[in-house]
Amino acid sequence: MAGTKRFKDMPEVSPQTLEVLASLGFESATPVQEATIPLFAGNKDVAVDAQTGSGKTLAFVIPVVEKLRRLDEPLKKHQVGAIIVSPTRELARQIFGVALPFVRSVPGLQAMLLVGGTDPLADVAAFAEAGAHVLVGTPGRLADLVQRAAPRLDLRRLEVLVLDEADRLLDMGFRTHLDAVMQRLPKQRRTGLFSATQTEAVEALARAGLRNPEHKRDKVIVYCLTCACVDLYAAALPRLPAAAGLRLAALHGRMKQAAREAVLAMFAAQEGGALLCTDVAARGLDVPDVGWVVQLDAPQDPDAFVHRVGRTARMGRAGAALALLLPAEGTYVEFLRLRKVPMEEEVLAEGAPETAADLRALGEADRDIMEKATRAFVSYVRGYKEHQCRYIFRAKDLDLGRLANALGLLRLPRMPELRGAVGTASFVPSAVDPTSVKFRDRAREKLRQRRLAQRVAEAAAAAPQANLDRKPGQAGAAERRTSGVSTSAPTQKQERRLPAAKRRQAEARQDEDDFAAEYTLLRKLKRGRLSEHEFDVAVGLIETEEAADARGKVARKDMNWRKGRGVFK
Repeated sequence: MAGTKRFKDMPEVSPQTLEVLASLGFESATPVQEATIPLFAGNKDVAVDAQTGSGKTLAFVIPVVEKLRRLDEPLKKHQVGAIIVSPTRELARQIFGVALPFVRSVPGLQAMLLVGGTDPLADVAAFAEAGAHVLVGTPGRLADLVQRAAPRLDLRRLEVLVLDEADRLLDMGFRTHLDAVMQRLPKQRRTGLFSATQTEAVEALARAGLRNPEHKRDKVIVYCLTCACVDLYAAALPRLPAAAGLRLAALHGRMKQAAREAVLAMFAAQEGGALLCTDVAARGLDVPDVGWVVQLDAPQDPDAFVHRVGRTARMGRAGAALALLLPAEGTYVEFLRLRKVPMEEEVLAEGAPETAADLRALGEADRDIMEKATRAFVSYVRGYKEHQCRYIFRAKDLDLGRLANALGLLRLPRMPELRGAVGTASFVPSAVDPTSVKFRDRAREKLRQRRLAQRVAEAAAAAPQANLDRKPGQAGAAERRTSGVSTSAPTQKQERRLPAAKRRQAEARQDEDDFAAEYTLLRKLKRGRLSEHEFDVAVGLIETEEAADARGKVARKDMNWRKGRGVFK
């Protein structure tokens, strides 16, 4: 199955390798070789669907040899630079036969075949005597050599790991042997998975073994329930190991129109990547090459479900859609079937606890992530209550403790919905005090500290002023309690107070507005559009002369009034 590109036109293929290819009668690359060699010979991991006869052996043999050919320092006798694993003796011998002439084109490079049918101690002795830089073999024999030849066998400079027929390797029960080999390998390596089908087991292996993966370059659209959830995932995911290197974009209804249009244009033009969004992107969005639509949360409006799914498989192209549902939400599948939306059910394993732990660790180190996680939790709980299908998505069935753990919260927020809610006892608070968490952005943290100092000063100034404002004969709250005076009947002049929950919400909104305004001022300061003095005046850290004079006049007027009322003798 020849392709259209010739090997000599591929810059990754050296002249020495071209000579070997020519001697074997190969001039043009097959499609799988044309797609794989440039990536795998560079700095990309690959997961390749490759049927028998597609030319996949050369697709990984050539990158392996080229990476070892380009090493700055040659490998020493017992230093292994590449390992190629195959499920059967026959396949391993076939790979070894293909690889050998390419390995011999690199001065000093040695290869060794490790398969059953021979004495394993003889393999250890042969390695000890002659060494080897490329190991080709079955999982059991490779694991045996790694164990028996240690510590002489040196894997610290290993560049490439190839798992050929990865689906068969796992089906045949080689997982223990693979783990024994992989746990000894350095993290900074390139890994290639070649299989006939990408099964769930192979995908799990890919997540564990690939650090800089190149899969198909389709785009993914991920739908979330609320804007705050989008903000959290967009800020946190790029900093989590599980999503390293993933290109992310965020889109929701609270963004300005110009910002939305810019994000859409960028996402449509780029190759691959993921868009995190709300239902603002459920209708009328036409983005090419969307291979997957993932619904982390079902939409509040059931009509939006079909519109979400319609973002993939457009213009006759293939696509797939996945909706994640909790066990208590299973009735939603039947509900959609009645609306002529067929679905295939599949039970997934529990979520990844290490990801939740990584998310919490981010919140413990960065106040921005901590606050975004709290806002995401609150908005999710309240958004869940607004589902139009309340008989399916019942707020009382939502396990809020598990939700808080999954979002990496440090503490549960104060909200009425948590009273008597399901699962709150399962939440494990962080050992880190939330008040001690700082912003990772130094400018934001500096501004926060200024505001805290300002509040402390204002509180200290207000305390003695409150005592002065008390009229003669008027008892304070503490004095009234000790003197037995009833305080249950409010006077006409007594100020009507908001309920505690609403007061906290109003204060939180005011704090957010104040912080946003002050952060805008800080950005102007950093860009040179404000001086230090102007910034301090704007945020109230110092007063202008006019403001000081005005405050002095008010203070003198107040002092004269107090003298007239006999407050001061």
